[in-house]
Amino acid sequence: MIRSDSRIHVKIVDPEGARYQVPESVFPRPKSKVPAQDPDIEFKYNETPFSFSIIRKATEEVLFDTAGYPVIFEPQFLRVKTSLPLDANIYGLGEHTESLRLPTENTIRTLWSRDSPNVPTGSNLYSVHPIYFEHRTTGTHGVFLLNSNGMDIKLRTENDKTTLEYNIIGGVLDFYFLAGPSPVDVARQYAEVAGLPAEVPYWSFGLHQCRWGYQDYLEVAQVIANYSSAGIPLETMWTDSENLRPPLVPSF
Repeated sequence: MIRSDSRIHVKIVDPEGARYQVPESVFPRPKSKVPAQDPDIEFKYNETPFSFSIIRKATEEVLFDTAGYPVIFEPQFLRVKTSLPLDANIYGLGEHTESLRLPTENTIRTLWSRDSPNVPTGSNLYSVHPIYFEHRTTGTHGVFLLNSNGMDIKLRTENDKTTLEYNIIGGVLDFYFLAGPSPVDVARQYAEVAGLPAEVPYWSFGLHQCRWGYQDYLEVAQVIANYSSAGIPLETMWTDSENLRPPLVPSF
């Protein structure tokens, strides 16, 4: 169980009307908590104009800070913007064709799932995970936004610092700030929020072969034979959807 002193939950909702939120049946929220005795990160805010920040207690570093950037909370548009260190080390924000370490100069990460072949650099792909890890010399932390609406997340360089801006088309602002301080710690803390992976069958740990574009079952059989002749163990052979011309054979 992750102690509550390694995680801060910040949720901004509309008190005057219901808005769509990811259902508990789809994404169960963390239930068990241990009261924070010595929190690793702290939440601070100003009422007018409203802003909030997340501070790492050990170093007094500001990890997330919306000061100077008004929070917008409209029915079909939400915006939160934070300042970060110059050339920040940001990783994550969905499945995409960017570099592993996200560029911080004029980068837009669109979180909108799609299956599209031969996409250029900077494109969105299948999976949407609105979480990022930021690595600093003093430690790593994570920021997870629990919102399933389409969104753009913009990374910019402004006035000798990096900024990260969420632009969302609906829902609420439901943030989980994960203290780390190591990348492994952040991954574990995120798993405590999002859930652990399901147990997988034993055969799935073997070597798999998959490719789009097989022409027929004879080509598939030849690939399997090539593995055998090369002495390479093959546990599973996958054929992508709508690839094999008649006669069709199932994946095996």
